[in-house]
Amino acid sequence: MRWLYLITKTAKIKQIDMNCTELCEQLVKQKDCAHVCLKDSLPYILQLSAKKIEAIERGFGSFNVNDMMLYILMCKASFILTGQEYWIISTVDDLRECIKREREFAGISSRQLAKNVKVPITVIDAFENRDGGLRIESFLDIINALDIEIQFE
Repeated sequence: MRWLYLITKTAKIKQIDMNCTELCEQLVKQKDCAHVCLKDSLPYILQLSAKKIEAIERGFGSFNVNDMMLYILMCKASFILTGQEYWIISTVDDLRECIKREREFAGISSRQLAKNVKVPITVIDAFENRDGGLRIESFLDIINALDIEIQFE
């Protein structure tokens, strides 16, 4: 079972078996609790199109982990992954390193992980090697397969 912890100034929310829509709901709650000056979030907003923001906030559409990271940074939120180790994620490269190391800690090859999450091995290899992005659904499948907890603060 997977747990998502969202810690805001007002509540701690736990949810089992998070899917894309549920993750997006938690991201919007994080945004709604954020106390950020427009000048601080503007650089991130300008990198996200209105379509990407709408896709994240509605929980469907085309967006990837890069877009999710921009949205999180826009809200001045922290993003923590916990598997065999505790990872503070502030960039997509941090996320790449976490997934690669957690996969290695679990003793799973990139080929086996790709098979487990039903994506081509080229997707896993390209993401880990900084040559490609990752759809949000694939990201959730990977963290579930690697037994990684996600936490936003």
